[in-house]
Amino acid sequence: MKKTHGCSSAAANPQKMIVMSTEDGKVEAALPIGAGVDATKADEGQAFASCRDGSLTVAAEKSGSYEVVQTLTTADGGGPWASMR
Repeated sequence: MKKTHGCSSAAANPQKMIVMSTEDGKVEAALPIGAGVDATKADEGQAFASCRDGSLTVAAEKSGSYEVVQTLTTADGGGPWASMR
């Protein structure tokens, strides 16, 4: 779980990234992500989920809520943080 702007992000299967308030535990968003999440990161109002299916989902806080703003294609099975394992 990663903390950002009073929210935390965590990935869960089946294929969801959950954004929660660090103050009251309220689920702020349940966003679609790829299959087989490898890593999540949250920073400066954005949340990222790198998935084994070769996708990187980018979510951002807009008008007080989180939404998916982009899904990028990465190397299948590797993800952008594979070298950090």
